[in-house]
Amino acid sequence: MTGQLYHYTCCHGRKAMGDHALLIPNYQPIIGQRLTWATDLAVPDAEALGLTSYYLQCDRTEARYLCTEPGDWHWWPDYLAAQHLDPLAVSYLTGPPLQPKRWWVCAGYTPVTLYPQYVDKYE
Repeated sequence: MTGQLYHYTCCHGRKAMGDHALLIPNYQPIIGQRLTWATDLAVPDAEALGLTSYYLQCDRTEARYLCTEPGDWHWWPDYLAAQHLDPLAVSYLTGPPLQPKRWWVCAGYTPVTLYPQYVDKYE
C-alpha cells in the first residue's frame, strides 16, 4: 500500500477511541474473518464506503482517523477475489453505489490518530 489510509467512525466511536487508538479487527459474517477497514478517500463519501446510516442514527463518517503505520493492508478487490465467496454475497459487498476499489482491509491491529481537522470538534 502506498499513500495514506483513513478510517472513519461516528461520534460514539470517536469518543471511545480518543485521539489515538488501536483498531481491532471485527468479525465480518459474510466473509467469515476478522478485519479492519480503511479507505484512500481523504474526503468521505458514505455511499461509496458503505457507511450510510439508513438504519442507524449516527453519521458513520463524522470522525476521520489516519492510519499511522503501514500495517498489512490488502486492497479489497484482491482480498475479495482470494476468498472464493458466494457470488450473491459478493454482490452485496460490491454493487453500486459502493466503490470497493477505494477500500483496504487488514486482519491485524492498526494504530490510528485522529485527523487534526476533527480535534477541535470534540474539545
